[in-house]
Amino acid sequence: MSFSPNPRAWAQIDLQALHGNLQRARELHPDKSIVAVIKANAYGHGMTEIAASLKQNPDGAEVLAVATMDEVIALQLQGTGKRLLLLGGFRNADELRFLLEAGIEFVIHADYQLALLKSRIRDNPRSRFSVWLKADTGMHRLGMTAEEIAAALEFLVACSQTSRVIVMSHLACVDSDDPDAAAVTALQVSRFQDIVAAARQLQDKRIEFSLSASAGILARTDLGFDYIRPGIMLYGGSPFAD
Repeated sequence: MSFSPNPRAWAQIDLQALHGNLQRARELHPDKSIVAVIKANAYGHGMTEIAASLKQNPDGAEVLAVATMDEVIALQLQGTGKRLLLLGGFRNADELRFLLEAGIEFVIHADYQLALLKSRIRDNPRSRFSVWLKADTGMHRLGMTAEEIAAALEFLVACSQTSRVIVMSHLACVDSDDPDAAAVTALQVSRFQDIVAAARQLQDKRIEFSLSASAGILARTDLGFDYIRPGIMLYGGSPFAD
């Protein structure tokens, strides 16, 4: 006796809903650039299919962001028509060389990465790149101190090969209105605003800023800065506990 496959559960992806959720982020922050986060196989929804759909939307995301080199390579081979961003950054000189040669943007969150970039630029003075600097304002997952960000910006602003540099951070608990969580968010925002103020003293138009992911996009429309980074909200998931 044989039985034909008959799955008891499946996921049905509504791409119109995806674009509707992206449009909601655009409505809340109409003058900001959008980084659509499609890491972890687009949160399990199919990274290549999601990227292909986003490619067809001229008013959608300007940047597609992933977490790993494997994801970057898959999207580069597919061709997205968008800027690509590696959120996890590079781990060694070989990965950095690939990213620079492919024109893929990357996050620097540690001093060793900045040292590798300096070495690469010294050996290849014609390389041009866009880089994101991650500041640890209180989440304590990844990121550089305010002093390290200032030193990195001083180097990058002086470097003629820098096309753009975006300073970013991540709010740890903006998804909660608990008083303790609100205090943490207020402290993080204050620290990031101090970094922004110091960076703007350099008066370099190549420097931009990004703070809000899904919860911040929905809860704090005053914190959009230049780029917003919708992730889970694109797929219909709420970033809030309630």
